[in-house]
Amino acid sequence: MVGELKILGTMGSRTLHYNYGEYKLELESATGVLYRGEKLLFKGFSYEAIRWFINASGDDPKIKEKFRNQLKMRQELTFDRIKDKEKWNNKEKK
Repeated sequence: MVGELKILGTMGSRTLHYNYGEYKLELESATGVLYRGEKLLFKGFSYEAIRWFINASGDDPKIKEKFRNQLKMRQELTFDRIKDKEKWNNKEKK
């Protein structure tokens, strides 16, 4: 099971479960929960939980690929804020 991403879930359930070795990630809406065995490691924003899960996998490329869209979306939002800040700063200089 180590090194294997396993997706569990039932139809109609809004919670997604991902397992990697002894780590378990649960995502429901904007909340993510990460466990190592039965021990709670993290509970908070799903983006941060995904980052913790990727880190726990040793940056496994398969795990990164699985969450590529979520990570990309967050990065694009960050870049948009930077661009907006640059526009604002340029307006203030004028």
